[in-house]
Amino acid sequence: MIELPFEAGEFESGPFEPDDEWLASAPKELQIAAMRRWFVERYEDPANEPPWDGEDKEYVFVWGGPYDPNNEIQDRFGTIVDFETLRELIEDLWRNVGDKWAPIHHEGAGYNDYISHLAVMRAMAISLSRSRSRSGSWLATFGQQTICATTCFPSSTISLQMLRPLSGGKTK
Repeated sequence: MIELPFEAGEFESGPFEPDDEWLASAPKELQIAAMRRWFVERYEDPANEPPWDGEDKEYVFVWGGPYDPNNEIQDRFGTIVDFETLRELIEDLWRNVGDKWAPIHHEGAGYNDYISHLAVMRAMAISLSRSRSRSGSWLATFGQQTICATTCFPSSTISLQMLRPLSGGKTK
């Protein structure tokens, strides 16, 4: 990894944030290094964190996403850095991980708390199914996410699903 000079941006107060004026005039190699650092300090390979849904054969992006490097990098740097330079970095990130990245910083509850909460909800659904009651659904707010648990009778199928807030608002 290329070492960035001090004037490249803010290194100390959270994820790296490049200085836009420095970035605009930096050599291409340093522009790519700064943008890469900005991106990888915010997003990661989903194999590192989100749970895998073996039934659907995909990651469950419980903390948001998936995030495409193309969108995130162009949104942040599209007016500062030449498109060909952006494209070089984006294509490299796609080659390394793909176009679906997970956020690193999870707002709200921790992952272990989330899993514990799902276990409680699953136990509630199993308990209801054993009592041979009718079908039922529950909504529970967990951090900034809302989870729907549904059990269906007579098959006693249990389904857990994440619901997204509408229009950027918080789900209650």
